[in-house]
Amino acid sequence: MGDEQTTESEDRKEKDAAEAAERIKRGQHWLDWMYIAEGLEVGRVKAMRRAGTNRPIGAAYNRAFGDWLKERPWARDLDKPTRNHLFWCADNRNNIEAWRDTLRPNERARLNHPTALKRRYEVTHNVAETKGAAPPQKVVHEQEVERLKADIEMRDREIDWLKSKRAEDGSLFDIAKTKPDQIARIVLENVGLARSRNIRNALTQAIEAAERKTRQKSKQAG
Repeated sequence: MGDEQTTESEDRKEKDAAEAAERIKRGQHWLDWMYIAEGLEVGRVKAMRRAGTNRPIGAAYNRAFGDWLKERPWARDLDKPTRNHLFWCADNRNNIEAWRDTLRPNERARLNHPTALKRRYEVTHNVAETKGAAPPQKVVHEQEVERLKADIEMRDREIDWLKSKRAEDGSLFDIAKTKPDQIARIVLENVGLARSRNIRNALTQAIEAAERKTRQKSKQAG
């Protein structure tokens, strides 16, 4: 959709969101998700402005927001639940970040995806608010179950992303067009560390053999 009005701040937030979306493909990062949440908020504001409403509801708003999404792959490629959970994170960011500061560093580093974070936040606070003096072991068990669910969901999303990136011939990448660092990451994610090392060693040997042949041909030609 053509944006009749825009600001430098809005443009910057959309640019930051697009860059963050690319970083998230290589790992889950809370701050990057928040960049995307801020970018989505810009889209929500623009859609409300275009629809002439002050609430993000209604047919006119939905059309305007849909048009905004079409022109922004970083936002369009998110599934609807993730977008909704990002809006929730943006609306509750201060409370979420205060709670995240109470987590152990390894938990905080692992818990980033908005869907997993929302689920864990709500479970944790429901336990604190409704169960009162619940046995500590039960609280720890429920939190561990939620952590495992979040890990599984994150892995499932990574697998879905990899499947979506398959080339038309079924391969994971186009050998002629994909950048070397992207090829390396895709190989590592799909075959594991041990086999990646074997591939690296075999590739090194093949390169060295090819270089020896090139040197020999140069000597013979000289």
